[in-house]
Amino acid sequence: MRETVCKMLKENGAPPTGKWADVALLEPVRDYKARHASTLLTFDAVVKAVDEIEARRKQAAE
Repeated sequence: MRETVCKMLKENGAPPTGKWADVALLEPVRDYKARHASTLLTFDAVVKAVDEIEARRKQAAE
C-alpha cells in the first residue's frame, strides 16, 4: 500500500482500488509536493512497525 500511495503522489500513478479505494481521497495531495512526506508518514510508520514485529518474531524463533 505504501508503494502504491507513493507512486500515486510522486509518479502520477493510479490510486488504490478495491478494499483500499478510500485512500484515493489523498490523490489531491499530488499537487502539493511539500505535503508528500507528511502524507506518507503514516504509511512509513506502519511499514516500520511491521518490520520490527517480524524481526522480533524471527529473533524469538532462533
